[in-house]
Amino acid sequence: MLEILVCEDVGITKNLYQNCGIDYNENSLAIRAMNGDECLGFALFLIEGEKETVFAVEPKEDIMLADGLLRSALHVGTERGITDAFYYGSNYEDLYAKIDFIESSEENRLKLQNLFSDCCHCNKE
Repeated sequence: MLEILVCEDVGITKNLYQNCGIDYNENSLAIRAMNGDECLGFALFLIEGEKETVFAVEPKEDIMLADGLLRSALHVGTERGITDAFYYGSNYEDLYAKIDFIESSEENRLKLQNLFSDCCHCNKE
């Protein structure tokens, strides 16, 4: 059974950040899609105050899984009081655009309101 949960193991979370070349700090979080002991994908993000920054969503080629991971990461943020969500860099911008989660590419702002819409706009091409 597939479960998408916040990774509570700091060592695993640090390793995911390190493998992606992203700095880790005490506010860094990871969501993992787990099928038993097998990790099928993850999202790396940071929550600071009312702001969330998403660094990575893997595998970005699996649009449905990536959509679920991004939604889960943003949901964790909203549950913790975030009101603004952003993405870092351009590595995942194509993915976010494909699933219609970009509110402003100039600000790297993600659409939080999409948490309440149908999943994965990837079929609307």
